[in-house]
Amino acid sequence: MKPFARLPLLSALALVSALAVSCGNGEEQPAVPPALHVRTNPAPNKAGSQFLDVTASGDWTISISEGTWATVSPDYGSGSVSVVLQYEENRDPASRRVVLTLVARNGEVSVEFSQDGSSSTPSDPGPIAGADVAPVKWLELPETLAGDGLEFFSHRMDFEGKSVRNYSYDWNYDKLIASWVAYPMIPAYARKGTSRTDNWALDPLLPREKQSVTLTGFDKGNAGWYSRGHQLPSADRLFSFAANSSTFYGTNITPQDNDFNGGIWANLEMAVRSWANKADTVYVTTGCFGDTGYYVLDDDGKHVAVPQGYYKAVLCKTLGSSGFGAGGYAGCAVCFDDVNHSPSESLKNFAMSIDDLEKKLGMNFFVNLPDAIGKEKADQVEAENPQTVSWWW
Repeated sequence: MKPFARLPLLSALALVSALAVSCGNGEEQPAVPPALHVRTNPAPNKAGSQFLDVTASGDWTISISEGTWATVSPDYGSGSVSVVLQYEENRDPASRRVVLTLVARNGEVSVEFSQDGSSSTPSDPGPIAGADVAPVKWLELPETLAGDGLEFFSHRMDFEGKSVRNYSYDWNYDKLIASWVAYPMIPAYARKGTSRTDNWALDPLLPREKQSVTLTGFDKGNAGWYSRGHQLPSADRLFSFAANSSTFYGTNITPQDNDFNGGIWANLEMAVRSWANKADTVYVTTGCFGDTGYYVLDDDGKHVAVPQGYYKAVLCKTLGSSGFGAGGYAGCAVCFDDVNHSPSESLKNFAMSIDDLEKKLGMNFFVNLPDAIGKEKADQVEAENPQTVSWWW
């Protein structure tokens, strides 16, 4: 057994606790299911430490994956004890997480531990309704401009006992669609806690007359057949009934060609989830652009514009020593100028740098990234051509 390293006072207290519990009358402890309990989760963005409660029978070890900013001391022991979880300051505006895994004699268990970002306290309000400019600095957000005729909204959701941001959007009152929907994505959000709800509903942040009402679908109008296409996919919020239901608000829906919706667009949605499974977090802006001149009718007979094209701008965080990106981030944009594409076509053919998508659409994506990693590295992330990076494909 390796010797204990020198520990701070809090660690020493935990070690004394561990030794006190493990020393007894020599009788074997009864088998108990292994468990880990983080007392403050998420932790604030400042550097700190806290006790981590271990429940186990016999010898155990703790490992940490998906991050190096948190440590456990000691990371091995015997019996049910409290050890010390330490973490560095998080200067990134976005929150971060690691996975703690306890391996004991009769099983193993993993828990996620997260830490707030530097902007969490001032930038994690409740739902936001009708702001002229985004009053938050979340990494997934593109630039919002005063006087552009659009208004900013955001929804929250309950995840593992905490209120966290769900998705944001810029609402176009003339077209009755969101010009973009932005959201963070981690694998846990897609883990199945519920089935697809199909719980079509009104968005509580807008009055009925100001939003598209899609409870029964779109009337053909003069546009032909169109499905109710999600910007934030339903499958990206399967961990709870409430979170999945929120993706069926009319503000998250656009009239989308049926074959495109169930074909190459669905392939792109699956690709984004696969990227999330390989990264710490992905930050996504999904949007539509152009005017086909067609419209559909919502349930109330209001005209809803049919977009010409669609895109996703994706920022991946924590890629390790992958040899691409910069500052722990990498970017990829995929854009379809129209919806006439076969599902067999390669997504790589439609990929481009974030810079190129910005030039194409006249938008500024991931405006808060320079605050996280500096302007030089942010420029590198946005300039890189994802077609040349095999990680994406």
